Amino acid sequence: MKSLSQSSVEQSVEAYRQSLTETDRMYHRDYVKTEIKSALNQGNVSPRMIPLVAEMLTEITLTGTRIDHTAVANSIMVCCICKAVEALCGLKQLIDSGKMANHFSLIMSYHISEQITASVSLSEEDFNKCLHAKG
Repeated sequence: MKSLSQSSVEQSVEAYRQSLTETDRMYHRDYVKTEIKSALNQGNVSPRMIPLVAEMLTEITLTGTRIDHTAVANSIMVCCICKAVEALCGLKQLIDSGKMANHFSLIMSYHISEQITASVSLSEEDFNKCLHAKG
């Protein structure tokens, strides 16, 4: 995936968080999503998968979280960087609400052309380790 214009995306994420109106929040959300789609279009992502992946990455990005890397074995591990407690809490909220599981279920079901249900978790132990880690 092409690298995003980090500074403009970060500025839009900050503006999204500080927006007082839903209209402003949607404007900044749409900007972030458009930048992510643009990067995905220039990468090795199937054009039909781009809307699904972009939606998930937009949700993650708006928490202030950045995906660092992934690893695949018996499960898929996604390692994220949260530079602030608010980002970590936002990511945990996405996971606890089931939104991340839903995103992964849709993406994986589409990819293998079969309905599956993904599960996404962040253990309390890992959450607390991150919460109390010194930077």
